[in-house]
Amino acid sequence: MAKNKVNNKEVCVVTHCPFCGHFNNIYVNDEDYFDYDMGMASAQEAFPYLTRYDREQLISGICPPCWNKHFS
Repeated sequence: MAKNKVNNKEVCVVTHCPFCGHFNNIYVNDEDYFDYDMGMASAQEAFPYLTRYDREQLISGICPPCWNKHFS
């Protein structure tokens, strides 16, 4: 997972699905990502404004189609 600074308040987190190889960009608040990355907040606490699919990609990297295919 790579993190790229977009501006003073936002970062772009690039996730990579371990099943299909798909890359996805997820934009989050810089401070929220810091809290999550340092273990001070869970994905649900740090990113309540993201969909559950985006949060799962931050946690595991697994994209929604692969999640449905392998875990439904």
